[in-house]
This record gives sequence, structure tokens and C-alpha cells, in this order.
Amino acid sequence: MSTLKLVKAVSPTKAPKPKVYSLTVGTPNAQGETRNFVTIASVLHAADDFFDSWKPWCERHNKPGIITLETAKGELGFYTGDTGKPFTVNCLLDEHTNTRLRAVIWRNDLIIRYGK
Repeated sequence: MSTLKLVKAVSPTKAPKPKVYSLTVGTPNAQGETRNFVTIASVLHAADDFFDSWKPWCERHNKPGIITLETAKGELGFYTGDTGKPFTVNCLLDEHTNTRLRAVIWRNDLIIRYGK
């Protein structure tokens, strides 16, 4: 009597997609750690979430800052990802304390290096 082994069919593993979009958020003086993303939608969503995270602070301390946050989020829609230049969105939250936010998005495979 022969014994048969049942083997589960396994699809070949696919190579992971390259993460070509990068995002750095923070203030102009202290940018955070660079995070990499696969699609434009995912990098824009992360930048949008960054600006949304500051809404409670604006509601407590500076109501006009909410308008500048919404304007900054609207500027994110202008990023198309077809150039090698970094796309920067600046947001002035509070004029009195000069509180600013910055999001920088770029594409790793199209970055233009100046100089050497």
C-alpha cells in the first residue's frame, strides 16, 4: 500500500514593490524621520493625517490656525509625483509664536542631484 502526501499548492512569492515616495514632516527647524511609501495616495494620506493631528491644538490655542491647516491640506492635492524636485507644503499655525509646520514629499527614483 502506497502512501500519498497531499501538498498544498503555493503560489510563487512576489517581490515587494519598491517604496519610491518619501515623506518628512515636522517644523522647519526639526524635521522628523523620513518615511517611505509605495503609492502617491498613501504618502498624501500620511501628510494629511499629520496636518489633521494639529487640529485639536488649534482648537485650544489658535482658532485661525484651523484655516491655515485646511489650506495646507488643499495644497497637498497639487502634488503629482512626476518631477524630481521635493514638494514642500508650509503652514503657519500661529503668527504670535511663529509656530510653523512643514511637509516635504519627494520621489526617490527621480530625485535630481545638483552639484557634482
